[in-house]
Amino acid sequence: MLAAERHPAKGIEAAKALLVATGHRDTGGPWLPVGAGVHTGIAWMGAVGEGAHSELTALGDSVNTTARLASVAVAGEVLVTTDAARAAGLDPGLATRRLELKGKQLDTEVVSLRVDPP
Repeated sequence: MLAAERHPAKGIEAAKALLVATGHRDTGGPWLPVGAGVHTGIAWMGAVGEGAHSELTALGDSVNTTARLASVAVAGEVLVTTDAARAAGLDPGLATRRLELKGKQLDTEVVSLRVDPP
C-alpha cells in the first residue's frame, strides 16, 4: 500500500492552494472560477500506454467520488467528504450536508470549505 503521510490534510491544502492561485482570495474575484473535491480511499494507480504515449492514471471508486465532488463544487468551494475531513483532523463541529452524486447509490456527506481572506 502506498499512501503519503497525512494525505487527506495535504489534499485539502492543495485544493485551497488551487483556489488561491486562481484568484478566489482576491477582492476583484477569481480570474478562473473553479471548485475542488477531496476524498480519501483506495485507488489503483499505474501507467497506461507505451513510450511517448504513456500516461499515469488513477482508478477506483474513491477517484470517481472525488471527481464527482469537484464537478458539483461551486466556484471557490472545496467539498470534502466527512471521511476525509475526519482523517485530516478538521473540526468535527463543521456543518455538513448530504449530496446526491451521479453514480452513487447513497448520498455523500460533505463539509464545504472556502479560502480565508487575506
